[in-house]
Amino acid sequence: MAWVVEDGALITLMRAISFGDRGVASQLLAMTPELALARLVAAGATRATAVEFFLPDCGVYMYAGHTALHVAAAAYNTEFARQLVWEGANVQAKNRRGAEPLHET
Repeated sequence: MAWVVEDGALITLMRAISFGDRGVASQLLAMTPELALARLVAAGATRATAVEFFLPDCGVYMYAGHTALHVAAAAYNTEFARQLVWEGANVQAKNRRGAEPLHET
């Protein structure tokens, strides 16, 4: 089950994971554990909003349905991916394009 959390908080976590800032990512997850289960509700990347939803550090666009685990996989951040799974992240979560987290690698 995905939790509804503010997209801004989830995007902040995704950016920290992408950037490799484990301290910030861990702190955000500790403050709001539901972020491990959350999915991006916003439309995410479209032609009109591509820049806003692009993570340059791992070269990935965030789409509706994206999870922190999608970004951890794309960033090859296995340590944080394990933590997210431990916290209950859905390894089969699909974004609006049907991609699961392991499709990001």
